[in-house]
Amino acid sequence: MNDLIQNNVKLGRPFKFSPEQLQDKIDQYFIEGGSIREVIMTTGKNKYTKEIKIYTLTGLCLYCGFVDKDQLFHLERNNSYKQVIKKARSRIEQIYEENLQISGNSANIFALKNFGWRDTQEIIHEEKTIKLDI
Repeated sequence: MNDLIQNNVKLGRPFKFSPEQLQDKIDQYFIEGGSIREVIMTTGKNKYTKEIKIYTLTGLCLYCGFVDKDQLFHLERNNSYKQVIKKARSRIEQIYEENLQISGNSANIFALKNFGWRDTQEIIHEEKTIKLDI
C-alpha cells in the first residue's frame, strides 16, 4: 500500500522531503541554481552588458525535483511546509522587484502581477453641491 494513512485519512504519497530538507534544497537553489542571462544596461549615454542570475518559481520547482509548480502549491497547503514555501516565493518575488528597479522591464511587471501585484489608479470623485438662493 503506497498511500500514507493517518487518522483514517488518505494523504497520498509521502512527501519527498521533510520541511528541513526542502529548506536546504531551496537554499541550495539560490546558491547553485538559476540561470545566467546577459543583460544590456544603460547609464546615461553608456551601454554595457552585465551577467545576472535569473531565479524563477518554475526553476525552483524543477531544481527541487517537482514535475511542475502545482506540486509545490499542493505541498504548500500542508502546514509543516507552508512557511518554507512562502519564504521561497517571497525570495523570488523580491528578485523580480529588484530587477524592476534596475531595468523597468515589462517582463518583471508581468511576473509580479502573477505574485498578486496590481496596477491600480485611484480616482477621487467629489460631488459638490452649490446652493443657490433665488
